[in-house]
Amino acid sequence: MKIWRVLISLLLFSCAHIAESADQEKKYLAKIDLALHPFMDDFAECYNQEYTKVPYPKGKIKLAWFVDDIGSAQSAYVSENDFNQTFANCFVDVFKRIKFPVHESGAKRLSRSFEFNH
Repeated sequence: MKIWRVLISLLLFSCAHIAESADQEKKYLAKIDLALHPFMDDFAECYNQEYTKVPYPKGKIKLAWFVDDIGSAQSAYVSENDFNQTFANCFVDVFKRIKFPVHESGAKRLSRSFEFNH
């Protein structure tokens, strides 16, 4: 099933960003999106595992995390979840493996929503 790759790609581009007006912050958030792209297959695998249980699962999952001063995702957790805990844990595990860009001010709190509306 390659449809999930297309869905995940579209979802990542349509994710809601933290509302900040400064161009510098917008550029930083764009770098966050770029850091997520190499892990598309990992996010897709989380969805695919859920898909084997429920065809075309629908819902939203929102993650929050801190990017520390070396680019690691610290304290990653699910703040909203319409899916089961296994699905949520899978997303958190992926986030913990990502090397994020370091914010100029040091540690940075971020959040990202993923909506699945098949």
